[in-house]
Amino acid sequence: MSKTKKNKIFVLDTSVLLVDPASFSKFLFHDVIIPLDVVAELDKAKKYTDTVGFNARETTRLLDSYFSPELFNNGISMGKGKGNLSIYFLRELNPDVKRVLKEDKVDHRIISVALNLKTKKNQDKDVVLVSNDTNLRFKAASFGLEVQSYKNDRVEDLDNLYKGILKIEDVELDPFIDELYKKKEILLEELEIISKNSLKPNQYLILTTSTEKTDIPKKSVLPEKSALCRINEDKTMIILVSKESIYGKVFPRNAEQTLSVNALLDKNLSLITLNGPAGTGKTLIAIGTAISQASHYDQIFIARPIVAMSNKDLGYLPGDIQAKIAPYMQPLLDNIRFLKQSNGGDEKKKSSKIDNLMESGKLIIEPLAYIRGRTLPNTLFIIDEAQNLTPSEIKTIVTRMGENSKVIFTGDIYQIDHPYLDSYSNGLSYLIEKAKDYEKAAHVSLEKGERSELSDWAAKNL
Repeated sequence: MSKTKKNKIFVLDTSVLLVDPASFSKFLFHDVIIPLDVVAELDKAKKYTDTVGFNARETTRLLDSYFSPELFNNGISMGKGKGNLSIYFLRELNPDVKRVLKEDKVDHRIISVALNLKTKKNQDKDVVLVSNDTNLRFKAASFGLEVQSYKNDRVEDLDNLYKGILKIEDVELDPFIDELYKKKEILLEELEIISKNSLKPNQYLILTTSTEKTDIPKKSVLPEKSALCRINEDKTMIILVSKESIYGKVFPRNAEQTLSVNALLDKNLSLITLNGPAGTGKTLIAIGTAISQASHYDQIFIARPIVAMSNKDLGYLPGDIQAKIAPYMQPLLDNIRFLKQSNGGDEKKKSSKIDNLMESGKLIIEPLAYIRGRTLPNTLFIIDEAQNLTPSEIKTIVTRMGENSKVIFTGDIYQIDHPYLDSYSNGLSYLIEKAKDYEKAAHVSLEKGERSELSDWAAKNL
């Protein structure tokens, strides 16, 4: 006799809805309850111009499609095979919560809703409080509540997150590497030490031979007997990767950067993700290679999400809209200035290729929110700091790409500024894992810092 799954009641915190506005409809056949205090928090957040504000407005719009008097009583069905959706009006704190936590605040009211449901007479369903707020989960668990973070679109194993690069070291590679340099590409089946099934489309390989030589220069990017190569999209060939210019006189400084440039310049690839800590060159490489390819696209968009500090909206900053967004866009402009100066450009003279692209409107730098809703054909689109996007926002961006467009996401999954995301739930981690089998995508994880010796030391030791 098969066991039937027991229905549950999921109580959602505001943090869940501000990450995925449609989250309430994704709990299968289980019932979902949203405390009225959460609706009030959504109302406060909707005025913000960042991604939090957009998701608050989107959640309100989706909830409005279910509006009915029954929403505040027994609940309304969310569709065939799904549970009921209800909004719970709490009049006062649960006595246990009031006695222990004392203060009447939104988090404590949400916990009270879950406790009231759990102790309700004739309640035969398990009650689960879902929140991306770690402190709220700790508090709720102390009252014996079952708690969990929002798991939909969440990467569970960061240690095994796809890196895009496989390093193989074997003394038997010596003749294979020689042949690869001679022919430039070789059938994958000739690399017998690795299974085709373990590889991904467009995955990069760093092949090295074991060597006892001691005369290898210390600053060499790779050992003497080595090769950088890539698996082709149908996993039949291994193709040699050689160093190419990022932009003009700016060249990659290590193997990871060389592989990144290869992916970014490949016209057959339409989705690129670059992940790595500060100083590894992700943004610089993406912008430089984009400008190098300007003639192949109608426009180049460079954008980043605005995540306001301490939930302060842009309106708190002085000046007009350009003055308000300038601090957020400055890192992008710094990279452009570096590219100009490295190619002999004079900051005071506006005569470079980059200046011409910006003045003609072909190269545009804007906050991500300003590009929302557009369809972008024949466009090269760079999104910096992509770790501050939710999985649903990543999907929205990628589905906006038109014919002959390429989208590039750069970021560091361990540097999250978004108040309701972490390394497991952010959109960049999600995209890296989901796109690893897509034949038009490539990914590179960069690890070696190249900003400066001091910066590299600080990243490793501080």
